[in-house]
Amino acid sequence: PALKAKAKAEMKAASVQKEEILATIKSRKEATGYVLDPHTACGVRAAEDLKSQLGAGPVICLACAHHGKFPAAINAALGDDAKSVPPEKALTDLLSVPHRKDILENSARAVIDFVEKTMASRKPAAKKARTA
Repeated sequence: PALKAKAKAEMKAASVQKEEILATIKSRKEATGYVLDPHTACGVRAAEDLKSQLGAGPVICLACAHHGKFPAAINAALGDDAKSVPPEKALTDLLSVPHRKDILENSARAVIDFVEKTMASRKPAAKKARTA
C-alpha cells in the first residue's frame, strides 16, 4: 500500500483512444507543421489531458518513432493533407519486406537457447580482429 501511494504521488496515467490519437496528429500538424507518429501523439494527448494534474511549468514529450513508419495512420489522421507529407521511402519500403517471427516460451532460458541456436547456424558477420 505504501509503494502504491508513493507511485500514485509521482506518476500519472491516461487512456487515449484511436480517434483522439488521429485528432492529435491532425491538430499538431495544423498548429506546428510537425507530423507526430501515433505513439508520440498518444503521449502528447495524455499530457494534454493530464495538464491540470501536472502543475505549472512546461511538459516535454519526446518523439517515440518517425511518422513514416505509419502511413495508414497518417493518411487516416490527415486525409487529403497527408499528400503534403513527404514519404519516407526507406521506412515505407520496410512494410513490404517479408517478416518472420518465432514464438518462444516465456522464460529467459528459452530466449537464450533460441539466440544461441540461431547464432550457431550463421556465418560470422565479420572476421575477428587479430590481437597483437
